Amino acid sequence: MSIPRFLSFFLLCLTLLTAACKKDTTEPEPTLEGRWNFESMTEHSYQADGTHIKAAPASMLPHYVVVTTTEFSAYHSADNTLIMKSGYTRQGNHIHFLNPSYSGDVTITEVSKQRLTMLSDKIPYGPQGGYLTLESTFTH
Repeated sequence: MSIPRFLSFFLLCLTLLTAACKKDTTEPEPTLEGRWNFESMTEHSYQADGTHIKAAPASMLPHYVVVTTTEFSAYHSADNTLIMKSGYTRQGNHIHFLNPSYSGDVTITEVSKQRLTMLSDKIPYGPQGGYLTLESTFTH
């Protein structure tokens, strides 16, 4: 094998080896499962036609949720007592709770390694067809 051919072959092998040894830098998709600590809740008020009236902080006792692949469980932070437990189904970013005593579904608006934000479905409010939505934020 001549030197130019050998050099070409060597450079080709080096290029392939370098490409094959690169680390995969793509991060895995964030998961919903785990413990999420309550951070804040915002109540959004709307008129019947969908006009946003106001956004205001909503008070909520400190709590956390534990999410498995089949269940949401909420606990008081102070003493770890169970507040609510429900099975759920998920289609994309929509969560449907299976517990009949807990009404309302949520849509995941953000999920990352550190943050989970969910927005409730419309909650009827007032005699003229207005409604509320609740935006809850949790952190790991």
